[in-house]
Amino acid sequence: MEFGKLTDYLNNLTDHRIPGLDMMIAVDGKTVYRHQSGFRDAEAAIPMDGTELYQAYSAAKLVTVTAALTLLETGRCRLSDPVYAYIPEFRELTVLRDDGAAIPAGSTMTLEHLFTMTSGIRYDLALPAIRKAVADTQGRAPTVEIARAIASAPLAFEPGSHFHYSLSHDVLAAVVEVITGMPFREYAAQAVLQPCGMTDSGFHAKKTECSRFARQYRFDSDTQQAVPMAQSNEFIFGTAYDSGGAGLYSSVGDLMCLMRMLTRKGVTDSGARILRAETVDAMRTNRLTPVQLADFGALRFAGYGYGLGVRTMMDRAGSGTSSSVGEFGWYGAAGIYLLADPEQKLAMCYAQQVRGYPLWQLHPVLRNLAYEALDL
Repeated sequence: MEFGKLTDYLNNLTDHRIPGLDMMIAVDGKTVYRHQSGFRDAEAAIPMDGTELYQAYSAAKLVTVTAALTLLETGRCRLSDPVYAYIPEFRELTVLRDDGAAIPAGSTMTLEHLFTMTSGIRYDLALPAIRKAVADTQGRAPTVEIARAIASAPLAFEPGSHFHYSLSHDVLAAVVEVITGMPFREYAAQAVLQPCGMTDSGFHAKKTECSRFARQYRFDSDTQQAVPMAQSNEFIFGTAYDSGGAGLYSSVGDLMCLMRMLTRKGVTDSGARILRAETVDAMRTNRLTPVQLADFGALRFAGYGYGLGVRTMMDRAGSGTSSSVGEFGWYGAAGIYLLADPEQKLAMCYAQQVRGYPLWQLHPVLRNLAYEALDL
């Protein structure tokens, strides 16, 4: 194993564009690479030390779909179940026509549509119904109440007809709440975070943890520099809102616990089984039709499809990578990149905290340099 090129690349990022970063790679459960570079807070000159906490943003989706899959395994729900069986407001849906009129939906939204982002829901944080729900609950915004608000908005298309990245996993978290009778944050902790040993992760950070957060930045495409931005997470609508799509905070060490579990097809570092191997294989099997795959292409994952909440490698030649067919994972808006490759027994996590960075350029380079260093 020779990681010189990868280390040089990471150091070059912090020399020119990224204030601070951290990367960790494990093979067969053992850490083979860990490198931090730059600053947790560049303005205060606080260096990275590997204990940082991050707003995981959409990397939260891996925890959410894993938690939901534990319920499918125990028969408490099925992919074919209509969403309205759990949240009745999803029974009478409308779809937005090209002329702007909303007409009754001709299809039923199912749990599989939520998992696969084929529900027709949008990623509209400013939805008037959401704002009203936040106001009506005095800023608490309970998870199920927000899901009900989302149901009131016209869909972008008939459920199951297209792929569109959206608030679907936020609604999925609300479904988990209804099934379990527990706040999503509590069930996610019980079913995923605690068994994985993710002691630095959760959906609402305690005040005592705030000093550990890496400072958030925004990438200015004109100056090609990262500039400080607000440290809040706009995807968390209120104090009672557990955003299954973007509300997780975590550390590199914790996220690697999750990825090692997925690389072992459901088995944690301690030997506990969270998911059956067959379930993980179902998670990482493409479920998009050719039309939906064309929609997915807008996210610039060349060679990949989309399974139950994760990108999944389908075409090695098309992706320009050495990763295995079925390599899978996801990412977060500020730069976190998660990868599990069960065939190579490889788990990977990269973290930075810079919004607006061209991740579609960055992440493939990191992936390919890692595989080159491991000679896989």
